[in-house]
Amino acid sequence: MKRMFLFVDVQKDFMNPNGSLYVPMSYNIIPTLQKISKLSFDEHDKDPENVEIAFTQDCHLKTDAEFISNGGQFPEHCMKGNDGAKSIINNPEFKGTIYTKRCTDIFDSKLGSKKFKKLIKENFFNEVWVSGVVTEICVNHAVMGIKKISPATEIYVFENAIMHLDERAKEETFKTWISNGIHIAHCGL
Repeated sequence: MKRMFLFVDVQKDFMNPNGSLYVPMSYNIIPTLQKISKLSFDEHDKDPENVEIAFTQDCHLKTDAEFISNGGQFPEHCMKGNDGAKSIINNPEFKGTIYTKRCTDIFDSKLGSKKFKKLIKENFFNEVWVSGVVTEICVNHAVMGIKKISPATEIYVFENAIMHLDERAKEETFKTWISNGIHIAHCGL
């Protein structure tokens, strides 16, 4: 069985209270993310051919349209090469692959990751286990994009390893996921 552990935008600018676009309360899910990452690293070590570890990450340039300075809605964050763009997960031996994007949607045809889209298209993953931020934005784009490209893949989202900005938007996102056969799971590690 092929499995992927997907960590969406688990970056310092989003998850550190001093980050430039901190997601409130996201710091609280870091211990759970660390446990999931340890599990994924152990699973990968046992069966590297069938366990993929993927990290989506914002990797912005000053000219990106989503910034307030360029008419967008967000302050500068996760700038290419800056500390805020680094993962918050302790991964000293670095296991996994980073897929960068310059927008909220990893599958965006211009600013998303063509490599990540290719990975999903060319590999059938029986299961994808998802964690990260922000539930109703980047996590949702990743989850729904995978479901669109690979409808038979079972997708599990760890409810206690994601964080949202708006409670109502989170509830609507969960309803959409459930109606599309996506599973809401709880990490009990």
